[in-house]
Amino acid sequence: GPLMADDIRFVAVNVTGAVIANSGHWLMEEQPDATIAAISAFLEKN
Repeated sequence: GPLMADDIRFVAVNVTGAVIANSGHWLMEEQPDATIAAISAFLEKN
């Protein structure tokens, strides 16, 4: 969930987070299309 990004904001100023629905620790195995979309969106903005 979003808790990791929230925690990192205590020590970093430029933090981007995303939640991939219906997944656990293995994002690319469980939700490859959603993971690729989130990474692509991040790369396009940065």
